[in-house]
Amino acid sequence: MKLAEDYVERVYAGVLGKIIGVYLGRPFEGWTNERILKELGEITYYVNDLRKGDI
Repeated sequence: MKLAEDYVERVYAGVLGKIIGVYLGRPFEGWTNERILKELGEITYYVNDLRKGDI
């Protein structure tokens, strides 16, 4: 079986995306969708950009 020419780049992109998702989602792990909507509203921004106390 021959691998695609860009296989290494695809794997790298997948792993990098997974790592980014884990780190950005960690502060909200275990939150329900209702709690997120109640406390943060619709997310159209990077939550990290808020200062502590703005939420």
